[in-house]
Amino acid sequence: MPPLADEFKPELIVSNGGSDPHFADMLGSLGLTVQGFFGISRTLAETAKRVCNGRMVIMPGSGYNPAVLPQCWYALAAGVVGLEKIDVEDPCTPPVEPEFVHVRVEETLRALKNALKDYWKCFR
Repeated sequence: MPPLADEFKPELIVSNGGSDPHFADMLGSLGLTVQGFFGISRTLAETAKRVCNGRMVIMPGSGYNPAVLPQCWYALAAGVVGLEKIDVEDPCTPPVEPEFVHVRVEETLRALKNALKDYWKCFR
């Protein structure tokens, strides 16, 4: 997202803050951890500071596992307000090693960048 924001230069960044990407969510199950939510929101906040004077909106909503929802929302808020780290553990055990998920995410991002490279200079 940061390279796209640098190229597009939005006046405001708006982000959905749902917990469905968490590995224990029954709908999304995309493999994200609570620490992953924190990292994403920190990246969003840092990018907003750089490209649009910090103007951003994060909309907490969605998520279908009440066991992880509070931790995910906390992690999102903590990253936005600039905390350096959080000491919140996932209430569930990941079904696979986080490194495995990371490899899948990297593969997906490479494919996405390849598909979008004709439209965005930052992906060339």
